[in-house]
Amino acid sequence: LGLPLACCALPLYVLMPNLYAKEWGVSLTALGAVLLGGRLLDAVIDPLLGRWCDRLFARSLSAVLALGAASALVLGVGFSALFMPMLHDPVVLLWWAGFWLVITYAAYSAVSVAHQSWGAMLRGDAVYRSRLVAWGEGLGLVGVLLAAVTPALLGVPVMLALLWVGLLVGWLAWRQAPRPCFPAALEVASGHVSRSLGGKALCFVSPARCAGSSFTYAKRSAAQTPGPSALWHPWRNTHFRRLLVVYL
Repeated sequence: LGLPLACCALPLYVLMPNLYAKEWGVSLTALGAVLLGGRLLDAVIDPLLGRWCDRLFARSLSAVLALGAASALVLGVGFSALFMPMLHDPVVLLWWAGFWLVITYAAYSAVSVAHQSWGAMLRGDAVYRSRLVAWGEGLGLVGVLLAAVTPALLGVPVMLALLWVGLLVGWLAWRQAPRPCFPAALEVASGHVSRSLGGKALCFVSPARCAGSSFTYAKRSAAQTPGPSALWHPWRNTHFRRLLVVYL
């Protein structure tokens, strides 16, 4: 699943804003606010999904696989809805994008947390675990490259078809993967520990979510500024300075 999951992030931040602005005249400022709000909400949802996954692992591995299948299905539907909207009015499109972004982000987080937790609980020596991580990161890199090249060469419909095929093949491979052992020590944490870890995760993840959502717009503004100074000296660009403040 590392490959299809890696195909999702780049099109959302690079392809979707350009598509909405050029094809349907959506304001990049408004769309940027929608993307930013969705990522901030996702930063809050992630710890809750992690706690839910802990409960599912404690119950049965079949429940985890069912969550993965449902989340992958919702992810495919949400991603397709974002790139092939049924309505093209700019104002309505903002509401459409906001709704489906929240659904897509939540589904992506659910399947990612479940899948990565499964791999983290597999038993084995350091060499075996390193091999697992290497394969996961390698397939993720292939997914990023496919997401960058496929829309330009073959079009958005082919990109969506590849995502659906990747999610299906990835989940079927997950079903046949070695079963992890869920130790008693990792059962659902106490409320105090969960709140503490959730607060730390929110503090660390939120700046990255904000920066990731805003980067496309700062880069686009810099590219439209006359002369090379905006690219070689980004601190002279107003949007870059705002992005830096948000990240800090």
